[in-house]
Amino acid sequence: MGVPVPSHRLAAFTLIVLVVGWGVLLSPPFEGIRPLLGLPEHLPASRFNGNAAEIVPPDRGDAEWFLARVAHYYHVVFAALLYSMMVLGSQLYPGEWRDTRLLGLAGAVMAAVGGLGYAYYSRSPPLHGLFIAGLAVLFASGLLVAVQLRPRDVLDHALRATLALMLVGGVIGGYLGSSFMDEEAHKSFVEAKIAARFNPDYAEDNGLWRAMVAHEHAMVALADVAAFLVALRALHLRWGRFTRLASYMVLVGLVATAVASYAVWPVGGIAHIVITPASLILLIGVTILAFRSTTAGTQPQERLLALGIRVGTLTLWASVVVPGVIVASSLRKPTVFINPAFR
Repeated sequence: MGVPVPSHRLAAFTLIVLVVGWGVLLSPPFEGIRPLLGLPEHLPASRFNGNAAEIVPPDRGDAEWFLARVAHYYHVVFAALLYSMMVLGSQLYPGEWRDTRLLGLAGAVMAAVGGLGYAYYSRSPPLHGLFIAGLAVLFASGLLVAVQLRPRDVLDHALRATLALMLVGGVIGGYLGSSFMDEEAHKSFVEAKIAARFNPDYAEDNGLWRAMVAHEHAMVALADVAAFLVALRALHLRWGRFTRLASYMVLVGLVATAVASYAVWPVGGIAHIVITPASLILLIGVTILAFRSTTAGTQPQERLLALGIRVGTLTLWASVVVPGVIVASSLRKPTVFINPAFR
């Protein structure tokens, strides 16, 4: 049962198309489509930056609506992607994955229905309960994957470490969700999130906000690495000293990056002393491995996957890493590129 049945591949593809398409259809250029979906043309608490994107409104009540909508949609997309990686991974690793795939599918669908329903249609407790239950089921499926995975080389150990660290992130996410049961904590958390949209320094004193930042950054980085490692397993690597070195760079870099990101919660932004060099080591290792795959004698879809990994890695450097360095270096001191007031 290591190879997923076509229904799971179809379900994963359909789910991603639906949830990503939902976000596209609800973007500012397509306001006229919203009534067809049973939504108002102007979503509650919407504030547009020109006609390009929604940004946080200054009013606390509106901002709470906006931030909740963003958070739920983000988790729905994340859940769909995790299930998709689970489906692909179960095709590449031996084992009994049937129940794990079913749990992943159930969790992703529950999170999508509950999350989108709660965020866009009705602030109904049952819908939010369905959303939370879906995330819990997805967490359970991820735990099963981490337990069942049998590493064969250093890259498999890196994948298992990634899964374990994502489970830690899930626990932190659960803690953040439970904070809303405390009215005072909830109020200060929302205010910190609003303030951080204008300047992160304004929110750093709030422990819940730091936990959220730790959760967000670590989970996004780990999910990206997991997707890369699963895709890489579908290809053929030219193993040698250089490849092994890059593999260890990925393993060490991802663990250090994730642990340091989680450390933002207790210690704050000073954790970037570790995050920055660790993430650089991780990115260099990923880049080397992306170009160590061989396409000789492979199927067309594998050659396309190899090309996608390489283009994606180079795009990451151009669109995320370099601009990120420029922005980060501009937060305290104006540069020729960005003045801090620009935020």
